[in-house]
Amino acid sequence: MPVDHELPRDSLEAADNRRLTAAYRYWVEEEGSGGGGGAAAAWRYVDVEYAGGAQYVVRVAPQMIGVCEAAVWLGGEEVGSGIRLSVVCPTGLVVAAGGLSCGCPAGRYMPDDGSQQCLSCVQGSWSDIGGECKLCAAAFCSPSTRACACLHCRCTFVSTPEYMHLQVPRRP
Repeated sequence: MPVDHELPRDSLEAADNRRLTAAYRYWVEEEGSGGGGGAAAAWRYVDVEYAGGAQYVVRVAPQMIGVCEAAVWLGGEEVGSGIRLSVVCPTGLVVAAGGLSCGCPAGRYMPDDGSQQCLSCVQGSWSDIGGECKLCAAAFCSPSTRACACLHCRCTFVSTPEYMHLQVPRRP
């Protein structure tokens, strides 16, 4: 964040005791605003590290997906202008867990192989956003892959120790 302000320094005449502080805060969407308004949450203060010369480093690690603002103060006076940051999910993932993380869309899951790729739940199973695929309960089925819910239907499970198969009657 560019700062057009004299930085604290000691001189022969007097010591400059002003401190650099930095913080970020989220913008919380107000109900009924339709994406056009919001209120700022409380500031979360972060460390400011001296990097050498006239450079200071501020590391912001947002805890939520959404829009936040970062600002820097010198001795209580805001320097520069705050910047707005958009914290987004990587391509292919959606906001999950109330904005605390990213996950696969409903009807998909992420395997534990480290690939970070969402795969479709198999026929006869379903998943919530960011969840694992679960088998449909008895008398319920998901006649297609990528299901986000199981439907009440006349399903027949054929199960042997080697496999489980879902038979869904055809619609007339």
